[in-house]
Order: sequence, then structure tokens, then C-alpha cells
Amino acid sequence: MDTNSLTMKYTSEEDKSTIITEEKQERNLPIGLDNVISLVTSVAIPYAVFEFAVKTSSYNGGAAILQALKGFGIGGVGVKGGIATLLLGAGTTYGGTQKMLSFIGGKVLKADYSTGEKTKEELIEHIIHLPISKALQCSLIKQIKKF
Repeated sequence: MDTNSLTMKYTSEEDKSTIITEEKQERNLPIGLDNVISLVTSVAIPYAVFEFAVKTSSYNGGAAILQALKGFGIGGVGVKGGIATLLLGAGTTYGGTQKMLSFIGGKVLKADYSTGEKTKEELIEHIIHLPISKALQCSLIKQIKKF
């Protein structure tokens, strides 16, 4: 559901007669964009590894798929172990992507703060309005408070 709010800004502090208004839209997304990125990478990266294993196999069709899954299996447990390894890779990729987004976001915010372009309060206000998960927002705000 979109909500519209009206933001008023003065052109200068001395002359309060001229007011600029701009419409600001906030979107309430059911899932944060960081979660979407993490979900996509958690599927794409293990799939790319699996696809590489299938393509490099000397077999064709279903035999190539089974051979690739058996090759991924831990301790010679076969196809089930290969599937478990791919699922473990997907979970690890999801968590790693979340950590990476937090790290990169923190570095970008620190660069904005260190150049003097924005204050801590402005950065926190900016983060609150981003369409990201609450967990990532909290992580970024904690990093800002440490500056």
C-alpha cells in the first residue's frame, strides 16, 4: 500500500515566503530488497556450480545429473548427499550475502559520513526509509553509531 506525504522545504532560511513542496512516496514491501537479493543468490550460485558439474560430465541427460549429484556427495553417500550439499551451499550463500550487504552498506555510509556530506542523524533517517529488512536496518544503524 502506497502512502503519500508532503514534504516542505524552504529555499533559504532568511526568505520563508518561497516554499518548495515535493511528494514523497513510501512503499511498504512485504519483503526487503536485501532478502530478495539473498534469495536469488542462494539459488543462483549453487545452481551455477551444479550446472558446471553437469556440463563437464562425460555423460548426457539424466545420467549426467546423477553423476554430478554423486560427485557432490560427502563421504560417498551418493545422490542424497549431493542434494544435501547443494542445500547447505544455498543456506551458506544466503547468510553470506546478508553479511556482505551489511559490510558494503556500512562502508558506503562511513564514506558518506567521513566526507562530511551527512551527519549521523541524516544517515539514520535515510536508512529508516530504505526498503530493506529491519535486521539490516538495525545492523547499519549500529555501524553508524560506532563512527
